[in-house]
Amino acid sequence: MFLDKFLRKCQARYDSGDFQTLTSLLRYNLRERSPKYTALMELNIEFNALKRAFLQEHLNYQDYKEREKNIVTGLKKIMDTIRNNDLRKRANAVHREIRFPIFVLSSSLEKIPENVLLFDLLNFTKKEVTYWTNFESNFSDVKTEIVVFENQNISQEQVPERTQLMLQFIDNQKYVIHFGKEWEGLGTDILQAKNKYELNSRLSEIIQFIETYQT
Repeated sequence: MFLDKFLRKCQARYDSGDFQTLTSLLRYNLRERSPKYTALMELNIEFNALKRAFLQEHLNYQDYKEREKNIVTGLKKIMDTIRNNDLRKRANAVHREIRFPIFVLSSSLEKIPENVLLFDLLNFTKKEVTYWTNFESNFSDVKTEIVVFENQNISQEQVPERTQLMLQFIDNQKYVIHFGKEWEGLGTDILQAKNKYELNSRLSEIIQFIETYQT
C-alpha cells in the first residue's frame, strides 16, 4: 500500500517536471542499503553540480536542460524498479520549498521557462510567472506580497515603462525586486539583484522581514 502511494507521489513530481522534489523523495525514502539508493546518490552528485553551474552563470538554460535529460532518465529508471524492500519502513516527509508565493514578471516570453527553473532551484514557490507585456490585471489582483521583475532582456527604450510599472507595484504595498543589470534612479524602495545569488539573498531578506513583522 505504501509503495503504491509513494510511487504515485514520485510520478506526480516526474510528470510536473519537479525533479528536485522527486530526487528528495527518493533520497529520504530509499533504504541506504538498497542498490537504488547508491545509484540515486551518484545521480544526486551530478544533479547538484549541474544546478551549481546554472546558478553560477556557467551554463545557460538550453545546456542545462540538455544535460538534465540524462539525470532524469536515471531517476525514471530507479522509479520504475522500486520494490517494497527498497523503501524505509516509515515514510519521510520532504519539506523542500520555501512556501512563500512570489509573482514573477519575465522580460520576454522566451525567458519564462528559464525563470520557472530558476525559482525551482532557489526553492521558492512561484504563485505565477507571466510575460510582462501581458500584465493587464488590477494591481490588487496580485495577492502575493513579493514581486520580482526579471529585467535581463529589457531594452533601454523599455526601461521607463518598466520602471513605472515597478513603482506602481510599490504604491500597491508590494515588495519589488529588480533582477538584472543595475539601473540608475530606481530609488531605495526597489531592491536590486544583479545575479542569481543576490536574488536569492534579497528574497530571503524580504521573507525574514515579513515573517518578523507580520501581524
